[in-house]
Amino acid sequence: MAAKIQRKIDRASNSQYRGGDMQSCVKQLELLDKYWIPELDNSPFVLVHGDLSANTIIVDSGNNVQRYALIY
Repeated sequence: MAAKIQRKIDRASNSQYRGGDMQSCVKQLELLDKYWIPELDNSPFVLVHGDLSANTIIVDSGNNVQRYALIY
């Protein structure tokens, strides 16, 4: 994953990345160790949500998803 983010940083430094600026890409790289869980790379489930935030996903104390709110 770090290699993918580094490619984004390289593109952003050349003004060739439309997904954000260099600062946001560097921040992603800094947060990688804190939030990336490599064991989940082969997980059978993926959570995709157009408005993914703490306000739309409810988890229990063990970080297990209990429900999510669909906002239309």
